Amino acid sequence: MLAVAFWENSFHMKQLLIISFLFFSVYVQAQDVDVDSTLNLSLEKCVQMALRNNADINNSNFQSQQSKAYRTQAQAALFPSVNGSIDHSLNSGRNINSSDNSYSTQSFTSANYNLSANVPIFNAFKYRNNIKKTDLDFKASQYDLKNMKDQITLQVIVAYLNVLNQEDQLENYQQQLLSTQAQMNRLDSMNKAGAAKPDDIANMQGQLSGNQIAIVQQENAVKDAKITLFNLMNVPVNTDAVLDRPQSLTDIQLEQNGSVDDIYARSLQNLPMIKEAELQEQSAYKYVQINKADYYPYLQFGAGIATTYTNTATDNFGNKIGYFNQLKNNYGTYFGLTLNIPIFNGLQTRTNVKVAKILAAKATFNTKTVKNNLKSNIVKASSDADAALNAWQQQQKQVDAYKELMRVDEIKFNAGAINATDYLVDKTKFEQAEITLIVDKYTYIFNTKVLSYYQGELSF
Repeated sequence: MLAVAFWENSFHMKQLLIISFLFFSVYVQAQDVDVDSTLNLSLEKCVQMALRNNADINNSNFQSQQSKAYRTQAQAALFPSVNGSIDHSLNSGRNINSSDNSYSTQSFTSANYNLSANVPIFNAFKYRNNIKKTDLDFKASQYDLKNMKDQITLQVIVAYLNVLNQEDQLENYQQQLLSTQAQMNRLDSMNKAGAAKPDDIANMQGQLSGNQIAIVQQENAVKDAKITLFNLMNVPVNTDAVLDRPQSLTDIQLEQNGSVDDIYARSLQNLPMIKEAELQEQSAYKYVQINKADYYPYLQFGAGIATTYTNTATDNFGNKIGYFNQLKNNYGTYFGLTLNIPIFNGLQTRTNVKVAKILAAKATFNTKTVKNNLKSNIVKASSDADAALNAWQQQQKQVDAYKELMRVDEIKFNAGAINATDYLVDKTKFEQAEITLIVDKYTYIFNTKVLSYYQGELSF
């Protein structure tokens, strides 16, 4: 028995180990696929992944589908309402016998069949206005989805640009280190020959350490930028990812932007957020008309057919009438018009109309606010873009000037005409100017992308 129990436990343990191993293998393979899929990234791929995985976009898409379903339901309200019923029952005690409409105390079975249809004829265009409203709501939901996609796309572009920006700065810091290391090597050689000044060596060693620290800090900045990008894509972070550098994204011509009024005019025509606000405003006023319809009479046409059966039905000779004969004999039809006239309903209609008007006024105010905020944002974005362009141009001049200064200082320092302190002061100016130039470049690119977004011309 002990051997059997041990064998069974061993067998189950082996099964558990095998299942665990298979699960782990599948998990590792899945992780490998995820890592491999994000090892080389283009901007287009990043945008696609973000649009596919973003929770807000998916929720907006579900909302759009829901609005579409409501529109279909509103359209179907114009069609006849057709309903049927079948009733089979066993009756006991005192009941009305449908065969002769007399009271009966004996048990009997009965059946009723009914098919009816109702068609709205007039309801003050309530149904038609509801169709228009739900159509406006559906279109607004589509613009909301597009607006959300545009915003996520812009966020991904900004995050992507920031990674490139941080990588460019890292490359510059690495070049600074190489330059300092070359001078350090030269001083070491001179020191062996007894021709180097101790303070020059100490200054250069301090500069070398500073360059190394800057690289470590910048490598961390690159990782942080990638983490932000991957969070937007909603996928596992891969800090080893290599990003493509499309020329259309980084090679930007230095040019002034269009006027604010021109940009604003295009944004009113192209921006989804404006279309969404305007459609929501129109929908709100349709809702007022829908509620006003309840002030008026409601007319509908109704028709139907019905038949009955009971097991106690007999003919004049006392013979029981068959099931299908009864259904045929008891067959009847009806049709008619129904007019509902509202008289008093506790001020419900009046209240509904008042609330609908408030919502309409609120929607109008919201549209105005959206447009005003848009104008303010465009003014700021245009101003920021112009300032970034000017800063980039001036910074390029400063870099060119410091580059020439460094060329001269390099000759003087190598010839011993200036000491390391003076050389490193100018070198630091030049290196800081290069970093600032990189930042100004990407700041300008970012602002041009924002303006493109406002004009509905966001591309990558």
